[in-house]
Amino acid sequence: MECKKTLSSLRPDILRLALSILFIIFIVYHMFLVQLLSDQRWTASRIQEPLSDLGFSTVPTLTREWVPDFFVLSLLTVTLSSLMYLARTWLEAIVILRRFVWLTGTLYLLRSVTIIVTTLPCPRDCQPVQIETFREFLWVGLTMMVGLYKTCSDNIFSGHTMIIVSCMTMWSIYGRKKWAIACAYAHGIIGILTIIATRMHYTIDIFLAVLLTYGLYSFYFSCVNEASQRMAPTLISLDGTKGSNEASHKSLVMMENKLNSILLDIVVWVDGLDLRLNANSSVYLPVSNC
Repeated sequence: MECKKTLSSLRPDILRLALSILFIIFIVYHMFLVQLLSDQRWTASRIQEPLSDLGFSTVPTLTREWVPDFFVLSLLTVTLSSLMYLARTWLEAIVILRRFVWLTGTLYLLRSVTIIVTTLPCPRDCQPVQIETFREFLWVGLTMMVGLYKTCSDNIFSGHTMIIVSCMTMWSIYGRKKWAIACAYAHGIIGILTIIATRMHYTIDIFLAVLLTYGLYSFYFSCVNEASQRMAPTLISLDGTKGSNEASHKSLVMMENKLNSILLDIVVWVDGLDLRLNANSSVYLPVSNC
């Protein structure tokens, strides 16, 4: 009876999780079709030679192209399985997984835009898939979802790096042991280096992937924190003083650790918030004469 009651209470969250999975499936299929279009445009262009890249001239070449896939899939598997296991409740596990799926789908949507607006020459030896008909175009896009085909010019930005940075950020938010977070970061950094070493992506692809991924995660969880304050104003934010309300706030937003704690301190100093909102002095705001 208790199990049925729990399942009934989780039904709305499970439904939203299912919707997020449908969303990412549709977006991934759309992204693969965009990649095929980018390959056709690259094939028709006269720019076939790889561009000059600082990362290529710095990092030694690695011929085993399966290595980046190994680092991405292993980190993704360990991250999701570990965070699901560490979740205190079924609801927390669903929320963590749903957040990852929504954010990953959104990043893939952004990647679809960056791939189609600018086509860079492939940085490695690659033969694009030859497509003759529209039906074949749709079918190849579908088979790409199970890894039967790969495209050549899907450069900006790196999907492998996006997954790696997503996992690293998830560990920063939900990890409870510093050594586990450090291991995830070490694994991710080595994986990113293998992406450059195999010439799978240009360095700019990786840089933009890091920037966009971490930026989206920062924006999302900042909105979660702000929205929780509006819906439950009696609860303090993760940046407030410690107390019983902080535990209540953490249980609401389901974030184990603060994100951007160092960056927030930098922004406070750069903007002068500490000077204007000093806790030991009154705040005087200038009055306009207009």
